[in-house]
This record gives sequence, C-alpha cells and structure tokens, in this order.
Amino acid sequence: MLLTLFGLITIANAQVIQAPAPALKELTPSAPVDGTVYIFGAKEETFTQTGSAHVVSKEELAEFEYEDAGKILKKVPGVNIQEEDGYGLRPNIGMRGTHPHRSKKVTLMEDGILSGPAPYSAPAAYYFPLAIRAQSVEVFKGPSSIKYGPNSIGGAVNLVSSSIPSTTMGELNLSAGSLKRIGAKTGSSSDGSGWLLEYNNLSSDGFKTLPNGGETGFKKNDLLVKGSLFKGSKSAKKQNLVLKLGYSDEDSHETYLGLANSDFSSDPNQRYSASQNDRMLNDHQLIQLHYDLKVNSDLDLNTKVYHHQFRRNWSKFNGLNNNTSVSEILDDPTSGINQYYYSIIKGEQDTSASNGSDLIVIGDNDRKYFSQGIQTEVTYYADDALGFEHDINIGMRFHKDQVKRHHSENLFNMTSGYLSKATDTYKTTTLNKDDSQALMTFVNDQIQINDLKVDIGARVENVTVKREDKLIGQSHTRKDTYFVPGGGVFYEVNRDFGLLAGINKGVTIVGPGQSDLVAPGESVNYETGVRYNGVIYAETIAFYSDYKNIKGSCSFSSGCDDSKLTEEYNGGKAKIRGIEALISKDIRYKKWTFPVSLNYTLTRAEFDSTTISNNEEWGIGQINPGDPLPYIPLQRYSLSTGFRVENLSTSMIFNWQSKMYDQAVQVGRKEIPAYGVIDLAMKYKISDARLFLKVENIFDNTYLVSYRPYGARPGKPRLVTGGLQYRF
Repeated sequence: MLLTLFGLITIANAQVIQAPAPALKELTPSAPVDGTVYIFGAKEETFTQTGSAHVVSKEELAEFEYEDAGKILKKVPGVNIQEEDGYGLRPNIGMRGTHPHRSKKVTLMEDGILSGPAPYSAPAAYYFPLAIRAQSVEVFKGPSSIKYGPNSIGGAVNLVSSSIPSTTMGELNLSAGSLKRIGAKTGSSSDGSGWLLEYNNLSSDGFKTLPNGGETGFKKNDLLVKGSLFKGSKSAKKQNLVLKLGYSDEDSHETYLGLANSDFSSDPNQRYSASQNDRMLNDHQLIQLHYDLKVNSDLDLNTKVYHHQFRRNWSKFNGLNNNTSVSEILDDPTSGINQYYYSIIKGEQDTSASNGSDLIVIGDNDRKYFSQGIQTEVTYYADDALGFEHDINIGMRFHKDQVKRHHSENLFNMTSGYLSKATDTYKTTTLNKDDSQALMTFVNDQIQINDLKVDIGARVENVTVKREDKLIGQSHTRKDTYFVPGGGVFYEVNRDFGLLAGINKGVTIVGPGQSDLVAPGESVNYETGVRYNGVIYAETIAFYSDYKNIKGSCSFSSGCDDSKLTEEYNGGKAKIRGIEALISKDIRYKKWTFPVSLNYTLTRAEFDSTTISNNEEWGIGQINPGDPLPYIPLQRYSLSTGFRVENLSTSMIFNWQSKMYDQAVQVGRKEIPAYGVIDLAMKYKISDARLFLKVENIFDNTYLVSYRPYGARPGKPRLVTGGLQYRF
C-alpha cells in the first residue's frame, strides 16, 4: 500500500502542492474572535513540535462530519478505539497501548477544560462533547501531554468547539436516513462584542432489532451559546472575556447484552428480549468563563472558570437472580442448565422457578456528577544572555469533582417474550459518594537554540480523594502527590527535515475508596522519530513505555457486578512498544485535487510479570509475561483519499485493524478477528448550499467489536445518510 501511495505522488505531469486546499471554502466559518486557545494554529505547525502531537483540521472534519469521535480519531496514528454501540455515544479511546475502555486513561478536554463528568473521582467518559460541533481535534502523546492531567499515561484529546464568527453568519444542516440531524448555527461580531448560538438534534432508529419491535435507537439534543466582550481589534485583541453556556441530553435505548456466537453468525444485529427495557437517560449542563489578557508583546495571561453538571440513569439487564454468569451462558448456550437460562434471556422460555432463581435482574444505575474549578496560565517570551529564545508556560488549576451513586435492582418475569415486574423486589445495591479535590501546577520552558528546540517541563498534582459508603456506614480518605516530568527535543536539519526525541513519566491516579495497597499506574515513556515536510508530509515515531505498575479498574461495562464496582487493581509490570507513521499530501492535476493520507500504527502491548488477576477487565486467573493487554490490535491503519473538482468532492476512508483479544488471562481468552470498513462521502455545492451523501460501511461488512461485558457485539452495518447544508 505504501508503494501505491508513492506511485500516486509521482503521477506524470502532476503538480504537487505544499499545503491542503480546503474544499468548498465558501462554506467554512469566519475567523474566530472568541479567544479560543488553539494549541496549533494550523496543521503544518505540528512539524516543529518536540513531542508527538496531531490535529484533525476543520477541513478534515467536514469531509464526513462524523457524529462518532472514534471515527475521527482513527485518522490519528497511535490511537486505539474500542467500538461499542456503533454511534460512539460513549467512546472508548486508548493511546499507545493503554486500555481504551471508557477512555479512563486519557485526559479529555474541550477548549482546554476537563470535559469528563468527574475526571478525578470517576474518569469513565459517560459524557463526551458532541463531535459534530468540533471545528478541530487535537491529540497529544508522550512529552506533549505532560501538562494535561489527571490521567496522562496514554495522552490527551482536546476538542475545539465552534468559534464566534467575525462577521454575521447563519448555517442550517438537515440530514435524513440512517442518521437524522437538525442543526442550526448563527453568530456575529461587532466592535467590542460577539456571539454564537448553535443547536444540534441527532437521532437514529438504531440498526438492531428486538423480537417485540421495541426501540433500539437514540435521540440527542445539544445547545451551545457563546458571548464575547473584547478590547482591541478583531485580529489582535488585548483583552477578551468569553461566556460559554451549554446543555445536552440523551435518550438512548442501548444495552450491554450481546449475543451467543451462533446468533451473531446468523443475525449480528438482533437483540435478546431480556434487553427490551434497557435505556440510558442523561443530561449535561456547563457554564464557563474565559478571560485572555495580552499584557504586552512578551506576556499573555489566560484564565478559565468552569462548572459542569451531569446526571445519568442507565436502566439495563444485569443478569439472572441466581448470579449465574451470563458470559458463561452465552459461551455455551446449548449444554445443561445453560440452555434453559439462554432461552429465558432470548424470550423463548418463560420464567417459572418457584424460588425466583430464574428471574431477570434489571439494574438502575443512577448517578449525579459535578466538576468545577479555576485554571490560569501565564506565557512569557524572553531571550536570555546567550541569545536563546524562551517560551515559558506556568499554570495552575484548582479542581473539585464529585459523583453520587444510587444503584438499585428490580426482578422481572419473562412471559411470552415480554418483561413484567415481579412485586416487592426493589433492592439498593450501591449508595456512595466520591469526592476529589486537586491542586495542579505545571511549568514548561521551550527553548530555541538555533535549529534545536528543547522542551522541558513538569506537572505536580496534589490530590485528596474521599469515599462515603452509606450502605455500610464507612468512609475512606486518601492523599497523594504525583510528580510528572518530561522533556523533548526537535532538531530542524533543514526546512524540510527534522528529528525528535523525548522522555516523560506517565501516571494514572488512584481513585476514591481504594485500598492503601493500590498503587498509581506509572510508566516511563520514550519516543524518537523523524518528520519530513517537503514534497509530501511524512512522520515516523517509535515509542516504548516501560510500566512500573499497570493499573486496572472494575466497571459494569467490563463485566463486574456492583460488589466490585470501581475497585482498582495493581497489574505489575508491562511493556508497550510500537511505531506510528503518517504520510499525506494533496496532489493537483489541472482542476483536480486528490488528497491522500495514510496512517499506520504497530503496537505490541504485553504484561511483563506474573500476577493473579481478580479484575474482569483483564480476566480472572493468572497473568503471565507476554500475555496481551486487552483490546489492543497489533496493527491498525487508515487510508483516506478522494478528489475535488469545481463544485464536486468525494472522500473515501478505509479503516483496518488486526485481531485482538478480550482479556489477558489465557483461560477463557477470546479472539476478536481482524476487520476493515470503508466509508464514502460525496458533496456537491450549489450556490450557498451543499448537498451531501454519506455511506458508512459501504460493503455492509459484518464484524465483531467486543465480547464485553456479555457476549458478542457487532459494529455498525451499512448506514446511508443524505442531506443539505445551507449557509447564509
């Protein structure tokens, strides 16, 4: 495939251009005036970064306008995505071999502010900012991620939300088909002020089917409001104050219950009757205040104050009243008593046990979160006595967050394929409150010494976590200090070619309620690579992570029940090593432009010591050196191409990954086969409007994405969406 790519570049008489030309430029938003801090002003600026850092640009996002952040991040080497529901409602993002489950080992941000429901107390990303409102996505790994915490062992992702336009504009987005969207955006700026209003409604009927014809789709609403007051010109503001408000809600009929392999083979998109009541309801509110001050040409100040609230209740199939393992039933559904329980789960057999042991357990996981804080950053530009240029960053964040859990269970009969509630069966299973308070400080000095750039920095986190368990009347408090240093260098051999290297410490903090024996996840991460920005853009980086302790955690979505919920485990030593490569270029021939991009990731992620695992995420039993980390494919690549000519553009992307495993423990380990999926998008511009058609999984490939927590779960089938974008 690399040879094919290089062949395209040498097409006879083709004119190769240095920078990508945005498609349908007339429909792109105006320049921002809201003070949004971009880590990169343009994609080409990644060339001189001392660490591994990438940006998915506004033009790339516009190609497919994915609602799924996982699909967007597959364009970035070194990122692993564990698919789950097909729409990316709750993305699973991992980097450089970290377990992707619920993105717990990645720092997630929007506009530079922590976006998770409770990043310290409960880092599982049950809320994620709406991907289609992002105008760029920034990804940091290795030394580039040291200033972002709390969990920086994998890296960090920052979504940049829609900016306030510099002139009056309006935009309407309508789509129908497999995914329905009603989107509207408008905004304006005048001397000294600006505003933005953006609303999106997303919905789908779902691609799975229940025997009773029940709902399996979702509905999402998202509202974003920004207002800005600034002093100075629109292009050079000396002071800028931005108020950002947001609201979103979701109603999704999603389940954790998968299928037996035989049922997956016959119809991967079916659902069992036991999941007919499964439903997630959530809502999220945010209020943020951003202040930027340019004191002089050498000194900048940026301060952000934020408060987020998130409420969710997931009613879902939890299992059977006799605690028989659902995974074991689905692994062997035709033998012995398993056949009887399997028939109940499918709705083909009525519950009938006199002692109620075969009743269906439906759990309501009701949780309330908040996350709030203030963060400030000072940037100072200076020359020292030797003539070296310094870009000094000093920052601090005071943060508090909390999660309250009220989990309960009810018992249901299965009768003629329908669930009916058994009387007087309500039981509270979890009732606790986790609080975290953290003071984070960081300092970073980027030094330019002729053609050599040196980046040195460190982050310190002082974290206090507390759990109050109201069921047993106990509380536990723990205090930890985490020191996270790192550094990198970039040497610009010439204007087209550079070398980089770096080392940093990775950390996963210990959460509330854990035993004092639980240690933080810690690693030392190394990287080295080359970049070329001449006729093409190319980058290759080798990375190696040496784990002193790899830490795991138990959650319902990984197969744990409420008795082990949020419990954390020491996994001992591990080694993760691999290669990330990226090559891209726009090729122009007469009126035609052919954008081509390929990224490739090789990751070998293994345990490096013998340990006994009680963590469902890794499997139950003995882990030996060389056992694989779950849900990390050895190889992954993404090839995108297409063409643009006058008012017509097409884009195609092929994502492929090799096989991976659902757990580390060899006994009971299941293989998830390799798979590849092709998506296609077409757009045609008519005056101020743009017509588009998107086909995901164009060849309707059937593929398995997960065995967790119960049974085989499919990726999305062929989905076709078409619509209109109109700008005025």
